[in-house]
Amino acid sequence: MKTLQPLLGVLVLTAIAAGAYLVFQHPAVNRLSKAPTARADSKTNVRSNTATSERHGAVLPLRSSPTDTNTIRRAEYRKKLETASNYYDFVSSIIESARAGDSDAQYYLSEALNYCNRGYRAYFERPGHTRTVDEALQWASVRPTVSMDDVRTVYEKCHRLQEMDPSKWGLADEWLARATNAGQPAAEATTAHMLFVKQLTERAAAADGRASAQEPKGPRQDPNALLRTAVQSKDPEVLFKIGELQGVLADSRDQPPESDPTGSSTHFEDTLAWWLVACERGLDCSENSSWHKSACTNQCPPRENGVEYIRRVAHESNFYDLELRAKDIREKLDANAWDELGL
Repeated sequence: MKTLQPLLGVLVLTAIAAGAYLVFQHPAVNRLSKAPTARADSKTNVRSNTATSERHGAVLPLRSSPTDTNTIRRAEYRKKLETASNYYDFVSSIIESARAGDSDAQYYLSEALNYCNRGYRAYFERPGHTRTVDEALQWASVRPTVSMDDVRTVYEKCHRLQEMDPSKWGLADEWLARATNAGQPAAEATTAHMLFVKQLTERAAAADGRASAQEPKGPRQDPNALLRTAVQSKDPEVLFKIGELQGVLADSRDQPPESDPTGSSTHFEDTLAWWLVACERGLDCSENSSWHKSACTNQCPPRENGVEYIRRVAHESNFYDLELRAKDIREKLDANAWDELGL
């Protein structure tokens, strides 16, 4: 199985070419969407709410019920964002809360605005012209790497929002900065992701003699410090984002990818382990969850959920070892052993 190392190149090129810090969809999800699909008949109880390892008898709950008030509120915002049929209504419903200082509203407002900004830049906006939906679909139809379903989804969710004066909502980056400064955990993890990419881009430029690498300035400019703070929330969205960042974290430490005898990257396995824990801690990992649908792109068996997907793409390594990695992460989180999580 290929390693997560190519993820860095995708992120850096995206940051340079588009002036953005993330690819349009989850970057690590995009990497996993190319994982082998031959073993769709994994030994998983497809209709239960748990993923079971028959060989070892281990059971992983698909979704737990969070009890922390902040976690519940964030989960409600996240669910509203994921299920919104158009983001104009979603943004309208939370804009006053964001202006009043609700850091969760600020973060999810930034997510909605970023999604639409990136989607329209990718599919609709061209110099001096904005494509109609029919033009965008025609353009996508002759490009194998572009999903026509994605074009339709972006249009349905975003066209009304994009037609409005953007000053009505504010800038996505500004809302993200406000949420980060207020200590919103997912915002801290997102900003950390952006800063890691910036650092690695500057390091690459310095290596080529084009610029000098800049050191972080202050805790809100130190991606490691932001991640260490964010993980203390134990928020499942943060845990998922940390999983996405495993390859980038290793690159930031100049740590080459290690492989087991089967050739599986430890960074890849660490990503999956963090995602398992995120599913256990309350992230939506159902068959209709946004990250799982993005990962599948018509490659998943019918009615497969997120935990089953992780199990399947990990098949070439050893799912039992993956469970042990997840158990180690879980125990360190429960013990508040933040310094032992490799962040």
